[in-house]
Amino acid sequence: MLIAPAPAARAEAPGRGAFSGTASADGIRVGLAIPNFLIIENFVDGGGPSAQATLDSLGTSKAFASLPYPGETAVALPGLVGTLTGKSIPGYPFYVATTSPATPDNHADQPGYHLGSHSDASSSTAAAQAGETTTTGIETGAFSTATVTAGSDGNVVSESDTRIDLALGAIRLSGLESTASVLLGPDGKATHRSSLRVGTLSFGGITIGVTDQGLVLGGLTLQMGDLLGGLGRMLSLGDTVVKFLPATETPDSILSAGLLITTSEQLPVVGHPAQVSITVGRAFAMASASAVLPPAAASLPAGPPQYGGASVPLTTAPPALGGDALPATSAAAPSVPAPVAAPAAQPLTVVRRLPMTVSSLTLYPIVALAAVAVLASSLAYRVRKKERWTWNS
Repeated sequence: MLIAPAPAARAEAPGRGAFSGTASADGIRVGLAIPNFLIIENFVDGGGPSAQATLDSLGTSKAFASLPYPGETAVALPGLVGTLTGKSIPGYPFYVATTSPATPDNHADQPGYHLGSHSDASSSTAAAQAGETTTTGIETGAFSTATVTAGSDGNVVSESDTRIDLALGAIRLSGLESTASVLLGPDGKATHRSSLRVGTLSFGGITIGVTDQGLVLGGLTLQMGDLLGGLGRMLSLGDTVVKFLPATETPDSILSAGLLITTSEQLPVVGHPAQVSITVGRAFAMASASAVLPPAAASLPAGPPQYGGASVPLTTAPPALGGDALPATSAAAPSVPAPVAAPAAQPLTVVRRLPMTVSSLTLYPIVALAAVAVLASSLAYRVRKKERWTWNS
């Protein structure tokens, strides 16, 4: 046997290796909770316009845009019900999604309303818009975009932004723009950026400035350390409170600054207070990767190995075997079992369900009526329980 010299190891060009990126933006995120009423306290967790994009080195490239966005659970509910019942359930209509390579493009367009997303092997993007851009470039309404791109130079860019105008009772908010971005180079170093800009914020007739450091009131900037102190009291009007949310970041992600508006409302049907929280203008970006290590160079000497200065030949011949080298043995061949006949095939009864198509015009009203029935039954139970307490007393 001859061993030829191994070829020289090839040096691999440095690259990013495995990577993952996610970007998302929510113009408004609304939460509705009714504490101490039912087993489930959080009834609403949605908002919009919402846009999210995801891209990684494993081949995942997906994005979605929605307005209004009811939350991930509500969007997946029709598909889950259809799987369990075997019936065709229409999906949530105000939601578009793409996945590469199955569905690379998807959109929904109406006057003053746009949802769109695109996904391919190197990028994923989503955009949600309520409002229009005028000929002068002035935007009115709410906009959210999210994009993740993997460049051929090894860079991974994840960025998102949201712009919104809001009028809520005594609060007037216009020209809010929030951005977040993460640039990840081939060397694994990440660069984070975020910003929050507000054109006008009026609270109870008082104009308040908003910067990345906090709220500006009468020339006084309220720093982040004052948020848990006088900020909540100074920006309170009745049951409504406005708080500044500072930007937060990790080694591979960043969440932009925003505003949190909380208020309490009395529900007329159930007669119970509900807590409403509205998060305005938060953008998120994340990008992480692991660098590719070049393989270690390995080579063998060109000649035969040397042991103690003596050359050992690499060619060996097997020893000759004579006729008496191997003992003559005789063994009986193993017996082969007789084949077993397979049982006769029995007819199989197949039950096929006919598909049932449900229109969205009938499904969602049924869901709404079911929710009303649940609330009504809960209210009746509370009334009967109160009557029993009164009788016992």
